[in-house]
Amino acid sequence: MCDATNARSALIVETHPETVEGLRLILERERFDTTIASCGCEALALVRKNRFAIILADLTLPDMSGLDLLRLLRTRDKIWTPYVVVNGSSTIAVAVEALRLGAADFLETPVLQEALLHSVRSALGMERGPLSIDPRVANVLAIIQARFTERTLSAVSIARELAISHEHLSRLLKRDIGQTFGHLLCAVRLQHAKRLLMYPALSVKEIASLAGFRDTHDLDRYFRRDYGVTPLGYRRSIRGVN
Repeated sequence: MCDATNARSALIVETHPETVEGLRLILERERFDTTIASCGCEALALVRKNRFAIILADLTLPDMSGLDLLRLLRTRDKIWTPYVVVNGSSTIAVAVEALRLGAADFLETPVLQEALLHSVRSALGMERGPLSIDPRVANVLAIIQARFTERTLSAVSIARELAISHEHLSRLLKRDIGQTFGHLLCAVRLQHAKRLLMYPALSVKEIASLAGFRDTHDLDRYFRRDYGVTPLGYRRSIRGVN
């Protein structure tokens, strides 16, 4: 049986020594405990024995792809640990597939320190406050990050999975995070929509679907509410096009 999750534990699944060292140094400067796996099978064995707070995995591993590893964790083992894909070169389709499978982010190497730390903090909810939260709340945050594309995902369905009442789950989230389940889910979906807007080949309609929104109207409404600009307006601002 796994021990309780160490809120500052990270598993790095990577074969390139220079990338491993770079990720390790950045994370350990932030007081993370790091564990290294050099292939997918080793990572699976470690994850089944230890409860890591986050996993950072290369897309290309000796025995399987980083997407295969993510797929096994999510669909077979039902492990919802936040997962960040790290890769030097990939297509838009690969990045989109990683996010569709529930990856918290997709980072290109060489990884910049600020980009990595922003990704990790966002995936772990560190920007929301203290890390001393109820394990059930930590589990909810991980599930949201992993399954935000599910249209039927709700506080009621998650409470049922955790064998607690919907009302009790709502109280836990309010106490530890200060937000409702709906707000947390929407925030994660918006973060992924922002990430996908960096790919001009994807239409806003496709992005709305990939990020878990019902339609473009929903995406537009919440994007305006939280960021004060439309998705297209945001895309123009980061691409520098008229």
